[in-house]
Formats: sequence, C-alpha cells, structure tokens
Amino acid sequence: MRLLLLCLLCTTPAFADLRLALGVGESFTYRVGFSIFSNAGEIKITATPETDDKQPCILAVTTTSTR
Repeated sequence: MRLLLLCLLCTTPAFADLRLALGVGESFTYRVGFSIFSNAGEIKITATPETDDKQPCILAVTTTSTR
C-alpha cells in the first residue's frame, strides 16, 4: 500500500498543468513578514517575453529584497 502511494505521489507532478500563472508583462509582489518583523522583505515575480532556440517563451524573473 505504501509503495502504491509513493508511486502516485511521484508521478502526480507529471500530469500537472504546467502553464505559468502570469502572462507577459504581469507581475506578482509578495511581502514577507514573521514574528515581530511584519515587513521583513519582498518577493517580486515578473513575466517577460524571451526567445529560446528561436521559440518564443515566457521567462519568470524573481527578485527578492530585505528591509
């Protein structure tokens, strides 16, 4: 039973929808905080157009900063 569960857990990501949640030009900003540091930092994810081997694709650029 455990082996079956392990196999299912390992193969599930292969069937996942791999589309990016952001479109070209969109960005997502997430503020990070914990405990007494309510504004400890920021994570920004931006989608930019890119060409890889002459195929258009979307590049997800992640920028992090602390305060």
